[in-house]
Amino acid sequence: MPELRRDPITGRWVCLAPGRASRPEALTERRTAEPASDPECPFCDGNEAMTPPEVAAVREGSAPDQPGWDVRVVPNLFPAFSSEDGPADMGNPLRTYGPALGVSEVIVHSRDHGKWLPYLSAPQAELIMSTTFQRYWRHRVQGVGTVLPLYNHGREAGASLAHPHGQLFATRLAAPQLDEELAGAEAARRQVSGCVFCHMVDEELKADERIVAESPQFVALAPWASRSAFECWIIPREHQADFGMAGEDLAAALGVFLRSVLWRITHELGDIPLNWYIHSHPSAAGDALRSYHWHLEIRPKLADLAGFELATGTFINTVAPEAAATALRGVGDPGPEGSEPDR
Repeated sequence: MPELRRDPITGRWVCLAPGRASRPEALTERRTAEPASDPECPFCDGNEAMTPPEVAAVREGSAPDQPGWDVRVVPNLFPAFSSEDGPADMGNPLRTYGPALGVSEVIVHSRDHGKWLPYLSAPQAELIMSTTFQRYWRHRVQGVGTVLPLYNHGREAGASLAHPHGQLFATRLAAPQLDEELAGAEAARRQVSGCVFCHMVDEELKADERIVAESPQFVALAPWASRSAFECWIIPREHQADFGMAGEDLAAALGVFLRSVLWRITHELGDIPLNWYIHSHPSAAGDALRSYHWHLEIRPKLADLAGFELATGTFINTVAPEAAATALRGVGDPGPEGSEPDR
């Protein structure tokens, strides 16, 4: 029987309707394996001249913008936001406009053109997330409303190039989704007498129905009101509103834990398109420090939004989070070394 569930943070309703779909064909999708390098790829080792000059890199002994790096950060060649100022009219209620001020960076995860995070080594996962943390810290300055690290896997999820790479956006505007989460978290704090994210983790650990994986630092779970099949959240056990306060060691541990969760998803569902992103409030202050809790969301893309979702904002999910968590728990963790994608 279909069931309505309410998200405890945003108040958004989700319809769980497992009977609307059997196991989708996308769950067993396999893609053509990518080579370890591509002479035409701007993110491959040796093609550094094909990108703008790097703004950061992890490398030993080699010069900037030369081969020999482990993780490389460059400005986006086609930025959604930039430092270029322009005309604005903030007083017209019907046609308000202004320059899209901000930062768009690309974080190239490794020199390997064909391997993304679940198939890289644990040390490489640490480098990726510690570099992501450093770039987040660099841009969480006064006047910035949103700093968003994210990753698009597969063209259907928004990746324009096959070489695995993350992105980081920093904008003056506070993202509406983050504002919605913060407002919901503040309202929920008055109801549960504390951080709703912390309460969620405690309750889910007690119930043990939607836990995907856990470590001393993090808990991965399928949210109670999952918006899509096999949605997962990674929530740090320590309460912090801002990812920038996590510290580089915790960020490195997040990379290894995220690698493990993505390994489980990939081995259960195949090489499906997905997105992951970190929701955080940069320079949080006041009530936000007590109410909000930074976290990482993983959103597999197993189906497109249809008319009902677009018209109402209510998601229909065909896989219950309890079933998703059970399936993902059954997949073992990867070893510390890298591996070849199973395609």
